[in-house]
Amino acid sequence: MDESYAVIVGFDGNDDVSSVVIPQKIEEYDVKIIKEGAFARKYNLTEISIPDGVVTIEEAAFASCNIENLYIPASVSYIGDGAFGGCSNLKSITVDENNDFYDSRNDCNAIVEKKTDTLICGCINTVIDSSVTCIGNCAFF
Repeated sequence: MDESYAVIVGFDGNDDVSSVVIPQKIEEYDVKIIKEGAFARKYNLTEISIPDGVVTIEEAAFASCNIENLYIPASVSYIGDGAFGGCSNLKSITVDENNDFYDSRNDCNAIVEKKTDTLICGCINTVIDSSVTCIGNCAFF
């Protein structure tokens, strides 16, 4: 079976845009991947909405944005190194409780990979849970 889907490869919008809602579909195709660097260095970007259905957020996808609050939907199964690296204004991180791969255990304000207990993304308000056994590459970059 051939499954076609949409991939977000970049953001061509005005540099003054502060809020972006990634669509769940582009035409009839579900958005499943946010490519490496797609939103990188969009310094005015403070709000991003990632829809349920996105499966992959590649390396540095949102690097050096000024996102303040981050919500990872249940569908996300891969987050690349430094996907949110350099997001120094990040204050709140929440992972959907139904996500099979990642969590924000005990409201820790971080993304933790369940399989390895590795903290892969933290923020200024992260509290490292005692169950975390490893800090991933670029987790606090």
